[in-house]
Amino acid sequence: MKLKMKHAAAAAGLALALGYGFALGKYAIFPYSFIYEFKHRHFTSEQVDTVRNPTYLFKRDMYKEFHGQGDYVMVGDSITENARWDDIFPDYKIVNRGIAGDDTTGVLERIDDIIATGAKKAFIMIGTNDIDRGMS
Repeated sequence: MKLKMKHAAAAAGLALALGYGFALGKYAIFPYSFIYEFKHRHFTSEQVDTVRNPTYLFKRDMYKEFHGQGDYVMVGDSITENARWDDIFPDYKIVNRGIAGDDTTGVLERIDDIIATGAKKAFIMIGTNDIDRGMS
């Protein structure tokens, strides 16, 4: 009986925490304004270093040299890069051009290399890092 009560209490606590987290983001309840002010005071777009890290530069240069050929190209950031497109769509020839940390500026800089894949269609998932960096 005590074990059931502990599990019930843990489930109730988890539900309460999730509900509070949802309300914090959706309805901007306390401490939303503090978090918002802190983020924008310390992490504004002027302060964010948009210089590309060595891993980004390596991948960008690799994609420039080795275009790859496919019917579809996936373009984006780490979400795109880390997806296993060949496992998800085994019957399609897909070229993955996701790079962790990429933003819309980076994709636009790489557009010629993306076109060079010869893909008939491009699927683009970009913008998460722009929002995080205060760029949009």
